[in-house]
Amino acid sequence: MLKRKTRAVDRSRVEPIFGSRTLNFAHRGFTRAAPENSLAAFRAALELGVDGLELDVRTCKTGEVVVFHDPTLARMTNGRGFVKNKSLAELRELVLKDSQERIPTLEEVFELTEGRVLVNVEIKTNGLPKNHLEQKVVDLVRRYGLEKRVIVSSFNPIVIRRIRKIDDGIVTGYLIDKNFTVRNSEIPLSRFAGAHALHLEQSLARPKLVRKILDLGLGLVVWSVNQPEKMKAFIELGVHAIITDRPEELQKLLREGDES
Repeated sequence: MLKRKTRAVDRSRVEPIFGSRTLNFAHRGFTRAAPENSLAAFRAALELGVDGLELDVRTCKTGEVVVFHDPTLARMTNGRGFVKNKSLAELRELVLKDSQERIPTLEEVFELTEGRVLVNVEIKTNGLPKNHLEQKVVDLVRRYGLEKRVIVSSFNPIVIRRIRKIDDGIVTGYLIDKNFTVRNSEIPLSRFAGAHALHLEQSLARPKLVRKILDLGLGLVVWSVNQPEKMKAFIELGVHAIITDRPEELQKLLREGDES
């Protein structure tokens, strides 16, 4: 029987985002069905029945918040150059590789989801405030009434602090990747950033650290977990959410746990 362990922790900081079981977040949408960060990939993930979508945002030349991972266009589109140097109209002329999908805006994703699932918005920025990306994301979250349906995450602690200053009610997640080498500083850095949750690359999510984070009442998201056996292990450890490129596999495991 696959069950998520429960603990007597203070969950007031991360409620109502995280519930009583591990959540399934589709990494950049359901990318086995459509290109990453496309409306088609997000639509396919919704049809799969995931709990949440993970996506990346940055601003373009005309200031709109677009959903795109890389700073440059070459890997994912038929265009070249930096996203920041292209107007939204110019970006609309491009297609994502091996498809007819266009680069969406964050507003379009919010319209698609209609609050039916959680959305983890990873802010891609060097931390400089000149493009006002954090404020623009918060403005969109407020416009669509998604304050309790969105997590804003970043690898940059300054970005997290800025979000908290703009709107302390929006749940924030501090991302830490596998190249992080300062052991035992994950929690202090999260507190410096003012994050409600830690988003750990899976190799960093050691059982002892996982238990400590959960016992402190912080949210814990682990990424990118694609092997079923590792998914099972993290579910049993009690992590709040898993970001995966294989949401269909995680969905099966979670359903099995619900039925057992």
